[in-house]
Amino acid sequence: MGSLTYYPNHVSFTCDKGFLLRGSEVRACQANRTWSGMNTRCEAVDCGPLAAPRNGSMSGSLTVYPNTKTFTCDRGFELLGSSLRRCTPSGLWDGTNAICRAVDCGPLSPPMNGTLSGHLTVFPNSFSFSCDEGFDLLGSSVRQCTAERRWSGTQTTCKAVDCGPLTVPVNGSSAGSLTYFPNKISFECDKGFLLDGSRVRVCQENRKWSGETTTCNAVDCGPLSIPLNGSRTGSLTIFPNVVKFSCDEGFDLLGSSVRQCTSKGQWDGNTASCKAVDCGPLAAPMNGSSVGNLTVFPNIIKFSCDEGFDLLGSSVRQCTSTGKWAGSKTSCKAVDCGPLPVPLNGTRVGSLTFYPNTMTFACDEGFLIRGSVTRRCQLNRRWSGTRTTCNAVDCGPLATPVNGSLAGDATTFPNIIRFTCDEGFDLLGSSARKCMPSRKWNGTLTSCKGKHVIHLMSSEDLGASSVHHQYVIDTSSLHHLNGNGRYPEGDKKGNLSKKCFIMLLLSDESRLRRGVRPPRFECENMHLKRSMEWDENYVQSNKILKNNIQVPLVAVDCGPLPSPRNGSMEGSRTFFPNKITFRCDKGFTLKGSSTRVCQANRAWSGETTTCQAVDCGRLNAPVNGSMIGALTVYPSVISFSCDEGFDLLGSSLRKCTSEGRWDGSSTSSVDCGPLSAPTNGSKIGSLTYYPNKVWFKCNKGFLMRGSQVRACQANQRWNGTRTSC
Repeated sequence: MGSLTYYPNHVSFTCDKGFLLRGSEVRACQANRTWSGMNTRCEAVDCGPLAAPRNGSMSGSLTVYPNTKTFTCDRGFELLGSSLRRCTPSGLWDGTNAICRAVDCGPLSPPMNGTLSGHLTVFPNSFSFSCDEGFDLLGSSVRQCTAERRWSGTQTTCKAVDCGPLTVPVNGSSAGSLTYFPNKISFECDKGFLLDGSRVRVCQENRKWSGETTTCNAVDCGPLSIPLNGSRTGSLTIFPNVVKFSCDEGFDLLGSSVRQCTSKGQWDGNTASCKAVDCGPLAAPMNGSSVGNLTVFPNIIKFSCDEGFDLLGSSVRQCTSTGKWAGSKTSCKAVDCGPLPVPLNGTRVGSLTFYPNTMTFACDEGFLIRGSVTRRCQLNRRWSGTRTTCNAVDCGPLATPVNGSLAGDATTFPNIIRFTCDEGFDLLGSSARKCMPSRKWNGTLTSCKGKHVIHLMSSEDLGASSVHHQYVIDTSSLHHLNGNGRYPEGDKKGNLSKKCFIMLLLSDESRLRRGVRPPRFECENMHLKRSMEWDENYVQSNKILKNNIQVPLVAVDCGPLPSPRNGSMEGSRTFFPNKITFRCDKGFTLKGSSTRVCQANRAWSGETTTCQAVDCGRLNAPVNGSMIGALTVYPSVISFSCDEGFDLLGSSLRKCTSEGRWDGSSTSSVDCGPLSAPTNGSKIGSLTYYPNKVWFKCNKGFLMRGSQVRACQANQRWNGTRTSC
């Protein structure tokens, strides 16, 4: 207190509550410019040390005002007194002394039929338990008081020792069900059984039953013998077992088939024996005989048939164990040679096909019989003679008329041959002739008469320089001449046949053009001979004609043309200058020449004609399917099918039409395209084609919006709405 620092003023000092003043309480400024007294300071009061409680701890080391100390107890101990103490200005600690006391888990009772050792119930003491003899300890044998004021382990009890279950003897019974010390179980056997072992057994302290194992043994009736031709099933001869008897195949059992050992030690029933079964008598078949007369198992009887008879059924029959004859009934039937066909164009008399019947054959008018007229069924099951046929009579071949042709090559009854003449020739006689039953052709002889078209051959064969020419000449200007070079009386028109010959050179052609009468000809030895009655100038200017030159007179023939497959042709004349026209059936395209002309060089104009089927082009197998058929031309058909689990869309059958297009509609399986899994979700199903489905699922904590299931439809779209989570 005081702020003046010059002489002779003074300053006074005081300390705060809880602090003690050390040094001068008052100091004066002296004449020598120094303060009187000693330095002044304030020191905190000290409350002195505090001890940590036993089984506990203390935090805080300063003991002066205003510091504190905190107290805690170890695990399993509880604090009594102040947990916090402060040093006061008076120099004393506030509160009360801290003490740590062990927690108490409370008392434990000894188990029934047992004892307990130990008496302290506070932490960390323990109790030990034990059971009386004959008892097992269940639960904890030692229990300790824990820091949580609870006893460790589980409750302790003493349970009597258990000797375990005793098996009730087969064919016996027991009285008593308790299996622990000191209980007992009694036994007795059923009727027909004798007790072996202990009748009463007690559960002992050592967990074992007293006495010996108890069994019930059946009484024994003794062995039974096996019957002759039989067998026995079962070898046990004690009560209540049974023994079964059976007889061998073909034997009947007499006596008891089953015998049981009774409780009296005797077998019930009668002694078993076996007797052979009897199948009864068998009669010999009509038209046959039998060998053997024993009818009991396992004897046999043999059968045979008289000559000419077949044995039907079994040739050997055995008496079986079932008392029936094996095989089928035996009979004798006449041997059968089998049916004979009626010859084509003939008849048959007789229908019985077995020995010794006969069949007779005859042929229709116009047919001759070949083979046997009568055939007999023989013992060897074969028909006598040879196969019978009716062959049409043959009228023999007909000659093709000169300058003509015939159609038909069959010369037997009732075939017909038709005749035609080449262009430029008239048909004389019958145009069709039929082979008659009399082996003769009806109608009259056919021939072809020449018309007005004459073909003059080239003179190249004679070494001349002439070329090939064709002329149309009025046959009225050509005459037959007599040997004296005169016209025959009344013969104003010559008849030229294909067997005659003629020749004109180039100069002859020019004379014809000027209207000059052509040279005369005569037919000599089937050749036309130029008359020597010539114009002298004509002869002198053509020295080569002084000789009797002979050249064949022929109509040029190019030969037949084949009708194209899957097409047709119009025109049948194959000589110059005729033409033939071709066309193809619907669905086929013509390749080559549609019209061909017979040319003077004996060759047909154009190219070979064919009819090719139109091609509809390649078809592909549908995805997830297959197709059958590889040909793509008219009228081919291709079939389609889908794999299992797929529906076919479009046509299952498609045919290549005559227009070169496939009928029906395109075949395919419908694909709706992929669907993505929703964000924060998943999808089940990956197949995207009709009629498959896809399922959607959202993760936990997310709600589904849209369709949970979507199906691929036939219109290539997914049903439902887009799925989101």
